[in-house]
Amino acid sequence: MKILFVIAHYYKYEKENALYASLRGDKKAKLDAILNCILYLHYNFGSAQTVINWGNGTVSLVNQNKEYSIDIVVCTSGDCHLLNEMTIPENLFHHHLTNAEPLLLGFECHELLYKNIGQYDYYCYLEDDIIIQDPLFFNKLNWFNFGAGDECLLQPNRYEISRERIPLKTYIDGDLSISATQNFQNIEDDRYLEGDLLTIPVTFVRPLNPHSGCFFLNKTQLEYWSSKDYFLDRDTRFVGPLESAATLGIMKTFKVYKTIDSQPNLFEVMHWGSHYLNKIDKKIQLSKGGSPH
Repeated sequence: MKILFVIAHYYKYEKENALYASLRGDKKAKLDAILNCILYLHYNFGSAQTVINWGNGTVSLVNQNKEYSIDIVVCTSGDCHLLNEMTIPENLFHHHLTNAEPLLLGFECHELLYKNIGQYDYYCYLEDDIIIQDPLFFNKLNWFNFGAGDECLLQPNRYEISRERIPLKTYIDGDLSISATQNFQNIEDDRYLEGDLLTIPVTFVRPLNPHSGCFFLNKTQLEYWSSKDYFLDRDTRFVGPLESAATLGIMKTFKVYKTIDSQPNLFEVMHWGSHYLNKIDKKIQLSKGGSPH
């Protein structure tokens, strides 16, 4: 399975409380995010995986039966990036430099995916703080696509984690108001799908919030989306330009699904940092039993 990952990466400090992490002051956090975004793709889907045999003092390759072949391209705008400060081998990714308007960088990634149609089995877009930790991620995606068909698109649930506080793990893309997406999707069209994933009964739902900061299309899906007259139109009507690049095009093109709220960990990605988790104190309280109310 050949997989192309295109990552939109931008950093330029503007102010401490900026809306997007790319513009906030924590440079180390942003550097850690892009580092882990790249590294975990290699940890889970790359071929450089080994086991130590202490009996005979050898190191052998493992997990080669997955037959993944991955290419990672990091797309940047001008000199506003942190790639020169990363302490990882340069051959772990390719750098695609553009002069794009920073907030529209995601659409440059779409164009890069389009230029590579026919060369890969999966075409993946990620914001630079998305971490995939599930080595069965694409096995699950293949299973869903086979059962639901290419007109349906499965999106992962994003979560953040904390080491210092309760809750320790929070899924950050809960429901939006109906009006936020009703002009772009009809969630009542095949509202639910059901199946058995690794013997676990699972239910998928058309979400009121299809955003995940990423998407993963097979060749047929990318060809279908790119045939639409709105492909690469740089429409930013969903929340803002970053959210639109990650979500608006796929929302208008496919029936987007996520696992239901009681099963979010069956298909998930990590959002690096705790920007949303830190907002919980301002929005809700936790009971002594640990249940939000």
